[in-house]
Amino acid sequence: MIATTREAIMAEARSWIGTPYHKAACVKGAGVDCCTLLWGVYKNCGLIPEGDQIVERYSHDWFSNTDTEKYLFRAMRYAHKVAEGVSYPTLKALPGCLALVRSSTSKLFNHGGIVMRWPHLIHAVDPQVELACASTHHLWAYHNVLILDPFAKKEEEVKP
Repeated sequence: MIATTREAIMAEARSWIGTPYHKAACVKGAGVDCCTLLWGVYKNCGLIPEGDQIVERYSHDWFSNTDTEKYLFRAMRYAHKVAEGVSYPTLKALPGCLALVRSSTSKLFNHGGIVMRWPHLIHAVDPQVELACASTHHLWAYHNVLILDPFAKKEEEVKP
């Protein structure tokens, strides 16, 4: 059972705003990237078990050199797919959900953020963690977005 709330996730995500963008770092106020931000927020909210490492070292263009959905598979360990669509304001996404996007013409999901109130989300981009509008920000607008919810039940748990 998850002991945290959507409000706790949003508050934790907001507390990272202004943290400088630094590849592979995960220290609030000092440095974080788009993947480690998601991991740090969920870990600090108790959604990722202590000692579980979701992140690994990777290059800036890792998504250009593989056909494996590494970003997606790691995120799905802690949250379950609830919606997919183009990044328009009408996409249904609840606060605290993860949003993944295929940005920079990538064929793989390669960027992520935490939903505040759709289409607003918090994500890490150079130069720092920011609140952005997914329907207008260049990394998100008109791109395919996948929404993952840490509060959604796994399909096999829902089946009778």
